[in-house]
Amino acid sequence: MNRTIPRIGSFAALLIALEGDEATACTLVLKAAGLNVVRAAHLAAALERIPIVQPYLVVLPVAMKAEAKDSLDDRAVAVGCEVVWLEPNLTRSELNAILMKAADTAIARASAID
Repeated sequence: MNRTIPRIGSFAALLIALEGDEATACTLVLKAAGLNVVRAAHLAAALERIPIVQPYLVVLPVAMKAEAKDSLDDRAVAVGCEVVWLEPNLTRSELNAILMKAADTAIARASAID
């Protein structure tokens, strides 16, 4: 019999292809929001990790949208996660606002399901 198995474990966020200060800033904001942060250096690694980690939030640069959208959307729908496409050159306050709103939405959605 096929059935959906509920997520067990902690809230997680997956950062894809983010490096340096941007990755550090994202990690700090998401940890402050109560999410564990997992990083993937490239899209292929991230696509393998999504079904295992089952993140509530996936964050990646908008520059990867053409390459990643279809395959990422399929996996995001399957695990029910929010996807955030980060524009280049965001200020720290803009990044904080975007990520906190996305984290709050993802956690609220997950809590409503549980």
